Amino acid sequence: ENSSRVKFVAYGNHNAMWEVMSGQLYGLTGLTAPDTKLLIHEEYRRENGAPQALVASPMITGYSDLGDFLVRSVVDKFLLHQPEATRISVKKWQREILAINQNAASGPITAQDKTLKLQLMRNIYLLLPDYFHNEIEKSFAASKFIANWDFANFNLNNIGCCFTLDRKTKEVIKFESAFVDFGNSGAIGFGGKYKELSLDRANTEAKKFVAGAR
Repeated sequence: ENSSRVKFVAYGNHNAMWEVMSGQLYGLTGLTAPDTKLLIHEEYRRENGAPQALVASPMITGYSDLGDFLVRSVVDKFLLHQPEATRISVKKWQREILAINQNAASGPITAQDKTLKLQLMRNIYLLLPDYFHNEIEKSFAASKFIANWDFANFNLNNIGCCFTLDRKTKEVIKFESAFVDFGNSGAIGFGGKYKELSLDRANTEAKKFVAGAR
């Protein structure tokens, strides 16, 4: 039996309800997503005394966030029809991304590294086969359907994939995209606020990566 992730939604039970509803609505498209449920925990109470509603999401077997997937060695299985020189370049880019991640784990990441990491991930992603891109694009379209405002973050999390390799040939025989985070979907925008109350933030240009900044 698969384990589950239980999430405490700090913004309140109403937000937790919207997260579950959005996840269920996304699932109606037929795309892969956890069968998210509302978990009422009588032992834990909100400040107003109401039982605390938690979001319970079963773990998806074999799921990998897109950003994590792009640095895995298994990416090579998706590049079997690429020239050897290209595959060598991908391994080099993966090492560079992992080095940036390691530096970020020990301190603030520089603007230069942020920009470089995004470019390197983009380089690898563009080399993946059309069926890979098509699956991710399906998830993107479905996320728009449920008014999701956080399809992928800086590390390319939230959107990911599941796949199966043939035991003998090691070629990809099954692949599907998967979406796992619905916290900014439905009526809920940024910071736990309703979308109409967070439009200013949504329409404000992201801070530019400034050379030398952290």
